[in-house]
Amino acid sequence: MLADHHKDLHNDIAAIRGDLKGMTTRLNTLEHTANNTTRDIVEIRQTRLDIQRQQKLHEHRMAKQEDAGRRDNIKLRGFTETIPGSDLAQAVVHLLATILPPT
Repeated sequence: MLADHHKDLHNDIAAIRGDLKGMTTRLNTLEHTANNTTRDIVEIRQTRLDIQRQQKLHEHRMAKQEDAGRRDNIKLRGFTETIPGSDLAQAVVHLLATILPPT
């Protein structure tokens, strides 16, 4: 009878050890996954920051090119860039002829 209890305890302990080994393996897998996820999050944040810096640089370059392209343009206050149903160039010529004296 004591031998049977001893054998049952031994089997129960072996089962518990097996369960613990399985849980240890699962825990190690979860820790590894968590570490990889943390590393990936850091990389993604860094990539996002790099992309934002590049975007700002490109926006600045585009604005600079736009300004350089319009350097020789004359901006007339109160005069829209488009005139519906009319030729813009002709309207500007007429406006300037009205405002400026003939030479």
